[in-house]
Amino acid sequence: MTGEDIGHGRPVWLNAFDDTRRQATRYRKGRVLLAGDAAHVQMPVGGQALNLGLQDAADLGGRLAAHLTGRPDGAGPLDGYDRARRPVGTRTLTDIQAQSYLLLGGAEVEPLRELLGDLLESQSVRRHLARSISGLRTPDTEATAPDTETTTSDTGTTAPDTRTTTPDTELTETTSATGTTRERTPTMGKLTDKTALVTGSSRGIGRAVAQRLAEEGALVAVHYASGEDAARKTVELIERDGGRAFAVRAELGVPGDVHELFLGVEQGLKERTGESALDIVVNNAGITTPAGLPPEDVTPDEFDRLFAVNARAPFFIVQRSLPLLREGGRIINISSGLTRFASPDQVAYAMTKAAVEQISLHFARHLAPRGITVNSVAPGITDNGGPVFDIPEAVEQMAQLSAFKRVGRAVDVADVVTFLASPDARWVTGAFIDASGGTLLG
Repeated sequence: MTGEDIGHGRPVWLNAFDDTRRQATRYRKGRVLLAGDAAHVQMPVGGQALNLGLQDAADLGGRLAAHLTGRPDGAGPLDGYDRARRPVGTRTLTDIQAQSYLLLGGAEVEPLRELLGDLLESQSVRRHLARSISGLRTPDTEATAPDTETTTSDTGTTAPDTRTTTPDTELTETTSATGTTRERTPTMGKLTDKTALVTGSSRGIGRAVAQRLAEEGALVAVHYASGEDAARKTVELIERDGGRAFAVRAELGVPGDVHELFLGVEQGLKERTGESALDIVVNNAGITTPAGLPPEDVTPDEFDRLFAVNARAPFFIVQRSLPLLREGGRIINISSGLTRFASPDQVAYAMTKAAVEQISLHFARHLAPRGITVNSVAPGITDNGGPVFDIPEAVEQMAQLSAFKRVGRAVDVADVVTFLASPDARWVTGAFIDASGGTLLG
């Protein structure tokens, strides 16, 4: 490496290492708990392995102390050690692998080195990488420790039917021979390094939810049943704005639907993050009965189809996601204002959404020990891009049902969902959130 001839020398100390990357599949089995190099083996670059091992020991030590002193409510149960530390180990090993490519790669990685050099001019990128290498970027610190640097965001007035989104920004001054310039660069969102699944996100409320979660930093699995082009459009919109997403196809309400969905979700997450872990699940996909269909005309097949897509699928999606959900995860189920007022032509549909609310209520109690919140959001009449919203007279008539005298926009609901998915909503669970624009006020 240096060009010097060292053939005549006598080694007094020899050491060898490579880019081996190994991790235990479980950090606990009965009375055996793994920490540090017993739990993971990695290239010793940047001291990250030392930081990682120390943090494993600190987390485990607190849990053992609480267990032995009979205070399990202190640092958390022993079962939570694996869920807390193994995802951090996986992410750190992935970061080290990326560094090894940059360090040991040849000419083929030069373009990547140049690109990284350009990105490092951004303060937010430098902070992100520094927190990664130091081991400070963990799920706990992301949830509880806000950035301490001053941020500045633009504010302004928005018209009633328009929405302007301005990300949090940092004001950076650069001085050169030509003077001082100021540049705004985005800061990390509240969902940075989180992963999310949004069912039925190829259009309407689902698309808006996927976009908002991605704006806040989440990697989003965009689910669709048949609208492949629309799902690709959602992914394109997210990536155009600097977010990350991938599309997953699965028809809900048929045998094997949830299994097919999670095969795609787990593969997509594994390819992009190195693990199949979820932080956020949004059950948005659903079907309705045709407008104007009286209850006496609903057939058994239509009834069964409604429940298969709107109630059975969300239940088993939640069930299937439980092994993948990290502690402190979020489940948001999209219900409907129709569970709170009578509309006879939608009785079967309203019944399915009432079932969804029960999923939220009971799973909220069941998952609370893991810090996972489960809530229901109930939209009212919301413009989902359907043809009826192109008819001014129909829109005006629908608008009268809202206290604000306008039809809801998809992003109105998406903002509520995004709040529930964020650390800010950690104390809200089992709730029914009225996002109908005051329609339920009467």
